[in-house]
Amino acid sequence: MLNVVLYQPEIPFNAGNIARLCGAAEIRLHLIHPLGFRLDDRHLKRAGLDYWREVDIRHHENFKAFLLSKEQGKKAKLIGFSKKASKAYPDAEVRHGDYLLFGQETLGLPSSIRKSYP
Repeated sequence: MLNVVLYQPEIPFNAGNIARLCGAAEIRLHLIHPLGFRLDDRHLKRAGLDYWREVDIRHHENFKAFLLSKEQGKKAKLIGFSKKASKAYPDAEVRHGDYLLFGQETLGLPSSIRKSYP
């Protein structure tokens, strides 16, 4: 199963739309806290429509907790996506089980994470 990881998402509409995509495509969604919205936000629910019950969502207190929970022993890669990345996103080699990491809408991924997961 492919994994989408949202690092401290800020905008409920965006997170809801991504959740809807994950539910429809059977992609696991990881939310790294703190979130910029409440999970009962009406905009979040509206954007996710009827897909919320279909989404496999995992919550992580912070990035370190996410890394500790990431499936161990597998060859799954954590691939960071950023406008400041050294490679363009179409050049990423994505395989089943990999983790696609996206940063905040306004700030992106912190440089420490970008450097570790280019």
